[in-house]
Amino acid sequence: MWLLGILGLAAFYRFFRLTALPPGLNPDEAMNGNDALASLASGHFAVFYPENYGREGLFIWIVGLSLKLFGTSVGALRLPSAVIGTLTIAAIYLLASELHGRRVAILGSLLTAVSFWHVTFSRMSLRAILVPLVMSLAFGILLRGLRTRRASAVILAGALFGLGAYTYVAFRAAFLLLAGALLLVPRESWSAAGGTRSRVPPSARGWRLAGALLAAAGMVALPLVAYSLRHPDEFGSRMRRVSVMAAEDPPEALWRSTVLTAKMFFVRGDDNPRHSHRKAPVLPLAVSPFFGLGLALAVKRTVAPRRGGREDPASLLGDRRGAVFLLSWMVIMALPVVLTGRGVPHALRSIGMLPAVFILAASGVVAVAQAAGRIHRGAAVAVTVCVAGAAAVQGYRAYFVDWGRDPLVREVFRQDLVEKAGYLKTLSPASRAYVIANGRGLPVPHPDGLPMPAQTLLFLLHDDCARPAPAIACPTFVRPEALESLEVDPLRPNVFVLLKDDAPEAAWLSRRFPQGVWRRPGDAVVYSWPR
Repeated sequence: MWLLGILGLAAFYRFFRLTALPPGLNPDEAMNGNDALASLASGHFAVFYPENYGREGLFIWIVGLSLKLFGTSVGALRLPSAVIGTLTIAAIYLLASELHGRRVAILGSLLTAVSFWHVTFSRMSLRAILVPLVMSLAFGILLRGLRTRRASAVILAGALFGLGAYTYVAFRAAFLLLAGALLLVPRESWSAAGGTRSRVPPSARGWRLAGALLAAAGMVALPLVAYSLRHPDEFGSRMRRVSVMAAEDPPEALWRSTVLTAKMFFVRGDDNPRHSHRKAPVLPLAVSPFFGLGLALAVKRTVAPRRGGREDPASLLGDRRGAVFLLSWMVIMALPVVLTGRGVPHALRSIGMLPAVFILAASGVVAVAQAAGRIHRGAAVAVTVCVAGAAAVQGYRAYFVDWGRDPLVREVFRQDLVEKAGYLKTLSPASRAYVIANGRGLPVPHPDGLPMPAQTLLFLLHDDCARPAPAIACPTFVRPEALESLEVDPLRPNVFVLLKDDAPEAAWLSRRFPQGVWRRPGDAVVYSWPR
């Protein structure tokens, strides 16, 4: 019952005004949508899409299904992330219940449900949102399968780990965590889950089951592994681009990344307005002290475990090993951001840390509530309700009010390009429309294609311009270097749109075609004639 209520709350935070917030459409989102549309048209869904520094294919496949079912729209593009984000709450509940029991599971899933950090990525069409879901689900099923002695669940967990390879580059670190988890699980649990009727010795049954898990992971991941061996440059381009080893002083860059990553929970968050509001920490004030406490308690349990064994008899790992597992999760899943020398701290690259962060925060709340309960019977409930309520209010305000109304958010999500696409859709085919592909952005396709911001227009105009006889003036994209040789029909209405308005190309248009006039429909800026 508690989980259903939390899932309902999570769904509200992720689906409420989904088509309007974030405003606009970020080019990275549009790139995923355009690749999904191309895959639908060709029937070929790749395991890896090399453009935009390379992207694993699973999220694009899911986006393709959404676009196929619901049409080409911003809502259909972001719908998979909202669904995945909501399902992640249930997965974190499963994982936390296996590690620390029901109370921590309820609080951990609730704090995640209202977290600005997770809500933000649950409402934009980026593949990283898959990482917390697949990691929580895979480890939760693994621990439950071993605890309940179900070999089939253990093998399913292995398949999920293999599927995780198709999510986001940060998931590659999860295989290190898996190796550590295999060692942390008590040997007798492996033997018991491997079966009791077999004549094979118990130790051999455990090794056989662990081998089956790894084999399932390897079989599922095999097509992507084969691709990486055939195309090593494409597969590793994103990591090489941002690695600390590319810095002038790698040790200093590594130390700086580590410090900034640690600070992002308490002091200063991501600089990118797409991920954060004015560099705010990823945890709100209502949660960060309890995360710090949960972290300290985990360290204490690691170095000085309680006498008398496990904290929760239902937990497979127990008190000390569970703490080691969560601390290892924090350290290992911090590597994708710590080992990068650019854009640190980075809320997106560190998303693999998220499940462990909120489970530790929940354990901190439970510890305080238990201490308060020893003073007064109702104090435990009061502490829990106050923390959960404050987290929900702060999460809502941070996303829907502060971040949602920030002009920088409209800018980074290219609301201006959405307005321009809307204006172009009002033009009849008798008009000639041109998009000057100026401004910064990675060329797509690389190295001679249009800059990344063009992806937003291409996605929004796709259905109208893919028809045999378009009912709108589908634009011609013109590179800045080709402007001098551009010939226009003086007898037809002409409209020019720039990817970047404040640029030399704007002045060139005014000089070259003085008969035109600048118009501002909404956030868009267009140059057209006749007047």
